[in-house]
Amino acid sequence: MGIPIEFQEWMPYIIVLGAAVAILLLIGARRHLLAYAPADKLGVPIGNGQTIGAQDEQGDYFSSATTPYGTTAVVADGISGLAHGRLASTIAVTVFIREFLKLSNIRDIHDYFTKAAKISNSEILQQLRGAPGGTTLVAGVIAGDRLYWAAVGDSVIMVFRDGEFIWMNEEHALETVLKEHRLVGGV
Repeated sequence: MGIPIEFQEWMPYIIVLGAAVAILLLIGARRHLLAYAPADKLGVPIGNGQTIGAQDEQGDYFSSATTPYGTTAVVADGISGLAHGRLASTIAVTVFIREFLKLSNIRDIHDYFTKAAKISNSEILQQLRGAPGGTTLVAGVIAGDRLYWAAVGDSVIMVFRDGEFIWMNEEHALETVLKEHRLVGGV
């Protein structure tokens, strides 16, 4: 039993119409799913950009990662003028990301920052073997509606809220420490 002759001439139109309806249903379903997906399932959008400036080598390194516990972004600025700033910044960021991916509970976030900093320092010293090199580092973790952060050196963490930038951290540079001691009569 075949298709009646009067419907055969309409068959290509019916197939195209059916395909168009199927595509529209799929697009609608996708939009619906994205509109109602929980924000933590979508992650935090991360953007980046960098410029080498007047340096001969790009000493900065950055990375980000998302787990069920949150999203992290880590930026390290290799100390310019030292031969191995890029190596130091790469090691530091790599260690922070690696340790973040091991994090099994957001309540351990402070231990994560401490452990990652110690391991980074150890691995940098081991790789450099006394050669000059170093890096600053800032790391942030967004978990739900909270920001956790760590900073070493003079790199800055700022939060943009209500149209204003809010400076979150203090510089941890030797020059800053010496100035603070001098101001209180320590040096």
